[in-house]
This record gives sequence, structure tokens and C-alpha cells, in this order.
Amino acid sequence: MENKLRDLIQKAQEGNKDALLMLIEQFMPLINKYKRKLNCDGSETDLLIKFIEIAKSEKTVSITTEKQLIKYIETCIKNEYIRLSKNQNKMQKSELLILDDDMPDKRDVYDEINIKTTIRQALNQLTSLQREIIIRSVINNEKEKDIASDLNISQQAVSKAKNKALEKMKKFFNGRL
Repeated sequence: MENKLRDLIQKAQEGNKDALLMLIEQFMPLINKYKRKLNCDGSETDLLIKFIEIAKSEKTVSITTEKQLIKYIETCIKNEYIRLSKNQNKMQKSELLILDDDMPDKRDVYDEINIKTTIRQALNQLTSLQREIIIRSVINNEKEKDIASDLNISQQAVSKAKNKALEKMKKFFNGRL
């Protein structure tokens, strides 16, 4: 029993896949323990890759007792878990920062809603013709000439209605300040 682990490692280093599989089976509970702690995709694969690297490492050959060999492998897997955990924490923090940047401030949302409500109230002070002209010319950026032809009125009438509407809106906003 003393040399069983060392023999498996030596055979795995020589390319024996069965020996490597037996080693993986033996240390799978340890790998699963750290996989559960990490709780992220790919953690099992990363830990298995590290285990295979350890098994094929020349340092494992120089360790004399099976107890030291087991302790060495456990320590290496734990260190890999710590490294992966730190990387995972960094990723989560950066994702949170990205999400925070994308989220509008509550005050900004409130201000935007307040502005839209105030504009609607100002538009409701206008006649239907003035409202349509303001929406199309100011909000939708249509030309007065196009609005005039659509409404079958002169461009001068559109301009006059727009100016009266803007004056009404100006008075409305000045009264609200």
C-alpha cells in the first residue's frame, strides 16, 4: 500500500491512461469539494487540469512517503481553488461595476419622468393644430414646408401657429418655475 500512489503517479507520468484515471478517481472527492465551493461553470475542469499537471509534475516523483505525497497534492489543489476563487471574485466585482454603470440613477429616472409629464401638460395647453405642429416640427424634426403640405395650409400659417404655441409653452414653463 505504501508505494501504490507513487506507482500510479509514475505510471501516469509514463503515459498510462488507466493509472491517471485511477488517480483522478482517488482524488475526485477532493476535487468535487472545491468545485462545490467555487460553484461556477468550468471549475471542475480547471481543478482536474491542475490535478493532471500535478500528477505529471517531476516534483511529485521526489516526494518519498505516500502521506507527504497526498498532503502535497491536497495543498496544490487547495491553492488552485484559492486562485480560481480570487479570479471568480474579481470577475463578479467587475460585472457588478459594469451593471452599476448601466443602471440609471433613481434621481435621473425621476427627473426624466417629471420632464416628460411637464412637457405633456404644456402640450395639453395648446390647440390640436398647435400641438400637432409642435410635435412634428420640434420633436420629430419635420420641416415646416412638409407639415404645411400635409395639413393643406400655408407655410406661413404653420410658422405662425408654431410661434404662438412656443409662446404659450414658454408662459406655461415660466409659471411652473
